[in-house]
Amino acid sequence: MVQQPDEIDPAKRPTPTSVPVDNAVENGGKAARHSDRGRRYRGGPLLLFFFILASVGLVQWRSIWRTIRVFDGAAPAKSQVAWINNMHTAMLRAKEQHRLILADFHADWCLPCRRMQREVWTSPRVGALVAASFIPLSVDVDTQEGKLLSHNFMVNLLPSVLVINTHGEVLTAGNFMDKSQMLAFLRQAAGRTPAGKPSLHP
Repeated sequence: MVQQPDEIDPAKRPTPTSVPVDNAVENGGKAARHSDRGRRYRGGPLLLFFFILASVGLVQWRSIWRTIRVFDGAAPAKSQVAWINNMHTAMLRAKEQHRLILADFHADWCLPCRRMQREVWTSPRVGALVAASFIPLSVDVDTQEGKLLSHNFMVNLLPSVLVINTHGEVLTAGNFMDKSQMLAFLRQAAGRTPAGKPSLHP
């Protein structure tokens, strides 16, 4: 039987949910182009907003950094004090040499601490007096040992300068000091013995 032109084989009849590949590509391409235009339209102002925000943040950070530099000043010169960074070592040397421990509690983020590093510990007179009478101990309170020592010696303010005897007792303490105040502090503390009693020969 000859098939009439207006009849379609059911097996070849497209299903209602099917779309020819060419049409799908063409329609999909149009949809993609419309979608891309929409994204570009929405993305432009958003990128501009983030650019402005980043620029403002950079300006603010530079302003904050300049303020810190004004208060902090230049990098500190070389310290005239031969610091020890370990309490156990400092205590052994203090017992061997019959001296007191001079402990400086500080932190990198502490501006007064940095000022003392720049203006006090760089003084040759301070360095000579420390070397003559003390075992100098530098304590960074952000380290594990520094946190433990801060807790044990009840250090609540920075900077803190403690004079400690060989029994682990705090004989005297101070906070921020300029060079002249530090010299007076060291001379007074040097008059004590490692056992904590005033020396007969200050």
